[in-house]
Amino acid sequence: MKSKLAAIVLMVLIGQVANATTVGTYLEARKKSDPAMTTLVYIMGLSQGFSWANAMLSNQGKPELFCVPSTLPLGAEAHADILDRALKNHPQKDESPIEPVLLFALMETFPCEASK
Repeated sequence: MKSKLAAIVLMVLIGQVANATTVGTYLEARKKSDPAMTTLVYIMGLSQGFSWANAMLSNQGKPELFCVPSTLPLGAEAHADILDRALKNHPQKDESPIEPVLLFALMETFPCEASK
């Protein structure tokens, strides 16, 4: 019974997070108090995916997409701040997907050295 309930809760959360994939939805969620932090969880999930892509690229001897200093811990709010700054400096249409905006923001904020 607990596993069925957990599966239902997970499906509901995924459904809510799936709605947070446009710039407009992200900006609206940032204005509101989000007690479940679904928007921040989604942003962290994206960032984790990009970090895994970096690890795969590095493992294959290819250049990474961005290079976060190993001494800099980045939490959910830090990722949102990076994304907010990117949207301020490079405004996007509300219907634009948020995923490439976050990737660009990470690349701009944490460029890799040319020697890598």
